[in-house]
Amino acid sequence: MKLLVLSPFPYHAKVTHGGGVVCYQQLQALAREHEVHYLGFVVRESEEEVQIASADLGTLCRSVQMVRLNLGQGAIWRARLAFLTRLLPSDAQLFEDAAMRRILPQVLQQVQPDLVLLQFPQMAQYVDQAGAAATVLDVQDAFSVSAFRRFRNEHGPLRKLRLFFNWIAWLRYEMRHYPRFDAVATLTSQDRVALDVFNPGLGAEVIPAAVHLPAEVWRADQAEPDTLAFLGSFGHYPNVEAVRYLITEVMPLIHAHRPGVRLLLGGAKPPAALTALANDRISFLGFVPDAEVFMRGAAVTVAPLQSGGGIKVKVLEAMACGCPLVTTSIGAEETGALHDQHALIADQPQAFAEHVLALLEDANRAQQLGSNARALVQQRFSWPAKLAAFKRVFAQAVARRRAR
Repeated sequence: MKLLVLSPFPYHAKVTHGGGVVCYQQLQALAREHEVHYLGFVVRESEEEVQIASADLGTLCRSVQMVRLNLGQGAIWRARLAFLTRLLPSDAQLFEDAAMRRILPQVLQQVQPDLVLLQFPQMAQYVDQAGAAATVLDVQDAFSVSAFRRFRNEHGPLRKLRLFFNWIAWLRYEMRHYPRFDAVATLTSQDRVALDVFNPGLGAEVIPAAVHLPAEVWRADQAEPDTLAFLGSFGHYPNVEAVRYLITEVMPLIHAHRPGVRLLLGGAKPPAALTALANDRISFLGFVPDAEVFMRGAAVTVAPLQSGGGIKVKVLEAMACGCPLVTTSIGAEETGALHDQHALIADQPQAFAEHVLALLEDANRAQQLGSNARALVQQRFSWPAKLAAFKRVFAQAVARRRAR
């Protein structure tokens, strides 16, 4: 099958955020069975990163084109105005781009794809330009779910009101665009149900995540004692929220019992409001070149996520490495991880801190949890299963388009 992939940011082998990791590995798998063409945005990436992405994508795709997205002050104010006057999600409006509208029909004419795969919600607005090709929306992260959780977690009345309307805006956006696709795919059953509630008859399909299973695994005798590792993209708000919670609410409880514990935070460009909280026991390391080495080097991996939809890729990667993990219910959801079998799970700061301390004090327990988690990932998140699901959804989409 001839596929055209539309992306909101470039994929490459060294991409640092979970969505990019999933989509790059997914593209590698799809390219082995299909003729793939790529069209995507360049947002804030440096020229060096664009060159890396062009080279990596060029080895996988028959053609590659990238469009520089204008995120100047004018575009930002237009997005804010669209939210206030038309209740359009600002994050979606920012990706409404005249250059993409001009280039996409040209690429469709040149490629003549059987199917257009649009990835992430902000790209759904381009479904109207797909022409005769079948269309599949690869949701990755149901933004209405993420928006609702941010609204629910907020306590300030004015900000809570704004987040409520942001949630409504994403619901309206999904209801407008998603039914126009020939098929909609989610990573999790939770996102599928959430979309179907507000879009009756949508019939979204679950294409579960898949992750690489590294050859090397976490070992207690090779991890640095009394170290915690968190890894995530700071361009993704749930990670910012999680780190703030970890530093301000959890770490004081840990340090009260074990003062020497160090927290290592990996991820490019953390906001100044977070880095201001760093000290001799809390370190922001910036970009981490090898996520697996970073996580395996710590005594415990932590993922105290409070919001976000989809499945948490960094959680899956930690499990695949066999790292002992402490996370929240949101961090563990859809992974299949059970408390005290594959990870330790807690939603309150005191319990979270106690779980971390328990693993720091019991290396055998930490090793067993990590081994169980790795076995679970190997069983549930394989690439053959994911590709079979894609094949089924692609066939359904093409059949529906022909029927139309």
